[in-house]
Amino acid sequence: MARLMPYMQLMRIPNVFTAMADIFMGYLIVRQSFFPLRDFFFLLTASCCPYTGGMVLNDIFDYDQDLRERPQRPLPSGRIRIISAWKLCLALGLMGICCAALAGKQSFLIAVLLLITIILYDVFLKHYWTGPIAMGCCRMLNVLLGMSPMLQSMVSLEGNIFWQILPACVMGSYIIGVTWLARNEAFTNTNLQLFPSIVLINLMFSAMALILFQASFQDSLVPWFLLALSVGLINRSLIKALFTPEPVPIQKAVKACLLCYIPLTSALASGLFPSWESFSILLLLAPATWLGKWIYST
Repeated sequence: MARLMPYMQLMRIPNVFTAMADIFMGYLIVRQSFFPLRDFFFLLTASCCPYTGGMVLNDIFDYDQDLRERPQRPLPSGRIRIISAWKLCLALGLMGICCAALAGKQSFLIAVLLLITIILYDVFLKHYWTGPIAMGCCRMLNVLLGMSPMLQSMVSLEGNIFWQILPACVMGSYIIGVTWLARNEAFTNTNLQLFPSIVLINLMFSAMALILFQASFQDSLVPWFLLALSVGLINRSLIKALFTPEPVPIQKAVKACLLCYIPLTSALASGLFPSWESFSILLLLAPATWLGKWIYST
């Protein structure tokens, strides 16, 4: 376990369950079940591999910065060699693309777009204003990856296509706000630096409420409860960070945003397709929370 820990830290393993939640939500919205299981598990792997590989690539290109600001991390501390990180990153990317191809042509094309966007973010975009937008696009593509088995038939339908695709756009925009917030986690900031990201995050909460309101199954209160609980927990951390704009409160706010991502996806999935499968997304909270006690997620 001690030998695996640096690699788990490098890949931000607690966060990978949010990538799984995207696939759960997207797949359930379009399939309304986990069947066929073969495609579902291929898509899960196609999502998790690029996600964790992107985390590795991020730290490879942040090596010099981490030497100054986060010397305890696996690469600057020397616990993992750079060449080993490159090999791991390449293996994860290839495995993700192969699994997506096994799920179908549409899944393969979206996975390629996702991988390209991840690389663009890590190598070129993350230090500019385009960084959070690229990260949001990654998240949107990840949700669409979950929807990909039925994407072509969805486009050919009229009426509800907008409401089925909208969750992917909303979750992507939510991650834009979270990424913008995370960019300030290493330094003491001013309130004005944090305010735009907090406003965007809360605007996406409003969009999620609109999706639930427009859903056919308005008699169920559970999706509303999950949304309200997540909004409350996230805003409690955001308010603390806003009034104390220092690294530790900001890091806690980012962690709350990422952890509550799972119940948010469950709320949307259960609002559009109320079933035990939609609520099973919440089971991802257990490993994410447990692993998050020992492995950093930001």
